[in-house]
Amino acid sequence: MTGALAFVLRGVALALRFLLPLALIRLLGLEAAGVFALVTATAAIGPAALGWGLNNLLTQDLVLHRRRAPRLIATRLAVTAVSIGAAAAAALSIVFTTTPIPTLAVAPALAIVALETLALDVHVILIALGRARRANLMLFIRSAGWIPFFLIAASRFDAVCSLDATILFWIVGHVIALATLAPSIAKTSWRAIGVDLGWLRSGLRSSSFIYAADLGLVGQLYADRFLVGAMLGLEAIGIYSVCAAVAQSLQILVSSAVIQPALPRLIASARDRECSEALLKPLCHRLAWVFVAALSALVLACFIIADIHSIEISGAAAVSLCLLSFAAGARSLSDGLNVVLIGQERHRIYAVLSLVGAALSIALSILFLPKLGLAGSGLAALVAAVTTLMMRLRSIKKKSVP
Repeated sequence: MTGALAFVLRGVALALRFLLPLALIRLLGLEAAGVFALVTATAAIGPAALGWGLNNLLTQDLVLHRRRAPRLIATRLAVTAVSIGAAAAAALSIVFTTTPIPTLAVAPALAIVALETLALDVHVILIALGRARRANLMLFIRSAGWIPFFLIAASRFDAVCSLDATILFWIVGHVIALATLAPSIAKTSWRAIGVDLGWLRSGLRSSSFIYAADLGLVGQLYADRFLVGAMLGLEAIGIYSVCAAVAQSLQILVSSAVIQPALPRLIASARDRECSEALLKPLCHRLAWVFVAALSALVLACFIIADIHSIEISGAAAVSLCLLSFAAGARSLSDGLNVVLIGQERHRIYAVLSLVGAALSIALSILFLPKLGLAGSGLAALVAAVTTLMMRLRSIKKKSVP
């Protein structure tokens, strides 16, 4: 029941997150939709940058050492609170000493980054404690549950048709999600809870490669938004956000349908070359078929919705959409190969390849964007994704033993 509920909630959330950029373009215009895309990208990078790679260790220790759970949770949340405070202070100092982004209220944007960072910690904690149903419900409420209410309100009240109102609805979604924890918090005894500095010190040392890998993965996914904005303007981000939404939905769908069910077998066969290769070949075939089907459905839906709302999709945007979609397919296969690398306990090469992917994507975007426009960013994403995919395959074949 929990798995079915998670699948349904994820599907509905993907649909709503896919529709949101198109709705924002129609309601607020391309520039406002571009600014919202930057806020969304920052909110995605924030949890990785402020998480310090500790959540993997936290999950493991919460499962193995349940009696220490209160102290471990308190330590994780204390680190998050300090990190959010320091990041907010740094962001405010930068904003007040530079030119702010037009039409963007700083406080709501920072609040979203803080809430997304806290929400990821809470999600990981609930999953580790065996409360997957509540974790998935909270994820749906904060990520997409607020979208229908915003769209209905925006269609009826002109005052809601603003970027600030959009972010405010998102914040309310976070608050409602956190409010579902109130009964559990009220039952918890807080007297013996403190910060475990020993766990924190050892965790920061052992999680350094995971932290670097997290930064590389989110950098490869979201840095292009900022480069498009800097080189092509906010309106270009508005168009690009639609293409990126299709590509990310595609990657999530393919990974959920093909990669995640194969995770146990990928980990088990990670050290056996013949077994690993025998598993990867049919996995690639299934991934290709699911990718083609999902891509066809998503692109068709994108053009139908754009036609209904009279949104023009330029040739450059169409090319970018295709390139980003194929890049998403390559990254989906890389997700499976990352599991093999972790199964081989090769955390360093996993982190290095993730950082290489981000650096390559950024460098190629800077090179291609001025000459090719939006298509250049899509081409950069595809080249970076395919290159790092080949590097992962080579690394796994080199390491695996018969």
